[in-house]
Amino acid sequence: MKRRLAGAGAGGLVIIGIAAYLIVAEIFFINKCELVKAKITNIEFHNESKNNEDDNDYYILKMKILSSNKPIRINFDTGFHDPKFTEGQIIDVYYNSKAPDKSEVKDIWNQWGGALICMGVFVFDFWIFIGLLASFKKQKSDL
Repeated sequence: MKRRLAGAGAGGLVIIGIAAYLIVAEIFFINKCELVKAKITNIEFHNESKNNEDDNDYYILKMKILSSNKPIRINFDTGFHDPKFTEGQIIDVYYNSKAPDKSEVKDIWNQWGGALICMGVFVFDFWIFIGLLASFKKQKSDL
């Protein structure tokens, strides 16, 4: 029982560590970038899952930054959701002028999805830990 209890607690700490890393990495990324408005000029949708189930679908978005008319190209992985982009749509972009290919569309799942999933797993793991702890205490008091 103690082994299960320690495993649940350690698993939760690992998940929190991963979530913290993802959050800090995203904060550093956002601090390197400038939030700009861009107008989508061309959209290419790539359905890679037809060829291989392990590959994700993604968009190649070609757009122009409104303030400077500078063209940029972003690969946007659809992941869990499909944002349904349209040509002419104006979107927010985290633009990295030193590495334009690292720029990202501002999107809750794109920026924070990994950390949110880790936090959900942590909450689930925490409830398992609490349940095991209560069970362990009950067994100890029954003796």
